[in-house]
Amino acid sequence: MRASPLMPSMKFLLPHRAARRIVARFALAALTASFAVAWAGPSQAASSAREYVSMRRRVHCSSQLRYADVQQDVAAYAGRWIELRGVIDGSVGTEDGFSVNLTLQDGTSVDLIVPGEQRSELAETVRRRVCALVQVGTQSSAGNVAPLTVKAMADEAEVVELETAAQARAQAQRARRVVRKAGAPEYRTGIASRGTYARPVPDVYVSGPVAARYSSYLSERARPLFGAYFQYVMSMNRRLTAEQAGEITASLLHFADLYNIDPRLVVAMIVAESDFNPNATSRTGAAGLGQLMPGTARALGVDNPYDPVQNIAGSVSYLRSRIDTFADHAMPDGGMSIDQVALALAAYNAGSGAVRRYHGIPPYRETQAYVRRVMSYYLRLTGQ
Repeated sequence: MRASPLMPSMKFLLPHRAARRIVARFALAALTASFAVAWAGPSQAASSAREYVSMRRRVHCSSQLRYADVQQDVAAYAGRWIELRGVIDGSVGTEDGFSVNLTLQDGTSVDLIVPGEQRSELAETVRRRVCALVQVGTQSSAGNVAPLTVKAMADEAEVVELETAAQARAQAQRARRVVRKAGAPEYRTGIASRGTYARPVPDVYVSGPVAARYSSYLSERARPLFGAYFQYVMSMNRRLTAEQAGEITASLLHFADLYNIDPRLVVAMIVAESDFNPNATSRTGAAGLGQLMPGTARALGVDNPYDPVQNIAGSVSYLRSRIDTFADHAMPDGGMSIDQVALALAAYNAGSGAVRRYHGIPPYRETQAYVRRVMSYYLRLTGQ
């Protein structure tokens, strides 16, 4: 088979072909998911981790404030909000509600006051790791220097997932600013004539100023790949200016690195979705390079799906989550198997629910054609 133009510069090549596995390993860890259990006092109820995080933001709970600080100066922190994380070891009923024993990460045992009748919800949280949003009281309490009243509580794994997603969105916004600031020298050409348009890519865009502008944006592992990917992106959509191609290339490599995905898989997905047309719109409303549906884009924090940086950030994050959904199909050593990638692509196109419902790739003509197309491109790029 003819070698792919992306193969010489890649460090993510497949192992022996007979193994049929895909290794997509970078240093950064992937996002994880879990479920939430949340409850609160009657004054400020938080029925989910999302509401818990929202309440934490509304009351201006400081992430720097620690339980040890409150112990040292109760009067100074009376009325303040503090977040505690740990494991609930048990509860005791009181006249006004419950007293919960929470063991913090450092082993400190703290008694928390839970107002109201929350016995059923409380039972579900015993021995689970939780986040508790509490308010410091003004009077002493047995076992504590100051009474701590629970206002909201949520499963820690779910809160961490929301925090990680928020950090990813913030990082995407910072990345967008970096890419915008990096820019590229002017190199604009006319629109290609049908079937006959061709243009060389000057070396200045492969190893000169353009690559240099994005070097600080890319990791040490991704940086050497810029030239080959830049050329490939321009060859796939000859209507792109060098400025657009540079932005797309840098974003593709950066977010593939960030989310532990082989960038060739991202390339194959974008080719299948939009042929590297940032303005592509489907008849169902999917938009941009990764063809994000409006609801999916909102959930991923993508304000403008036609912005290449935002779209690639959201699309790669979403693909990563689909890959993680089918982690039970991974290779024993953690490498991604062909089956895992195919199921992830099917979920990207038709939703994880459909894949679960049919115990495999759904019998939808569009989804099956999509998976075949992406896998065909990907295996071709990896030399299989």
